Amino acid sequence: PPGFPAILSIVFRLLPEFPHNVWLLKSVSIAAMLGVALLTHAYARRRQMEPALAACVAIAVAITPAFVFLATSTVMSECAFTLVQLATVLLIQRSVESNDHRRGRLLTVVAALTAAANVLIRSAGLGLVLACSLWLLKERRWKRAALFGAIVATSVLPWMLYARAY
Repeated sequence: PPGFPAILSIVFRLLPEFPHNVWLLKSVSIAAMLGVALLTHAYARRRQMEPALAACVAIAVAITPAFVFLATSTVMSECAFTLVQLATVLLIQRSVESNDHRRGRLLTVVAALTAAANVLIRSAGLGLVLACSLWLLKERRWKRAALFGAIVATSVLPWMLYARAY
């Protein structure tokens, strides 16, 4: 999928001399893990967790050995994938919890865009699309499920058709 290479291409333009730019390419994953820590902290605080405990949980997630290895020793998509996937889960959850119809619909649109970005980073993100769609249906959010599916399909289908053709 083209998502992670597209992110790296932006960074590559800042310093195009390889291997001198490897540290900059790795910084994408490090920044993604900082984002994962921030989202984890925000989620924990939203769930009424004490501030110190929420910070500990966020730090524990960010310093998980596998994530530290992926963020610092490789230039792979896992950290960016995790960030976008976590953002999608939190957005879709907020969209279902929202009592304001307009805000809920807006959150569903943003969740669909992040879910599509997740699929464009790694095709394994299709599982998240299916899970979000099923959860919206379980919660009887029929219109939001249709909106979510339509936006994801519109965003991902061109790449899938291109990849199948070539």
